[in-house]
Amino acid sequence: MMGRFHPSSREWKQLIDLPSHFLVRALFRFVLAMILTGGAYTTTHRRKKEAMT
Repeated sequence: MMGRFHPSSREWKQLIDLPSHFLVRALFRFVLAMILTGGAYTTTHRRKKEAMT
């Protein structure tokens, strides 16, 4: 199911019956966003240090 982009209506019903799947997906997106934010912060922080020296 993970490989396809358009699940069938039967699979959508299974997804609605399993709210934990949405929680896992939301948590995954949150973790991804935090990693990207952390990477951007460290990059700008490092550049700021280099500019000061």
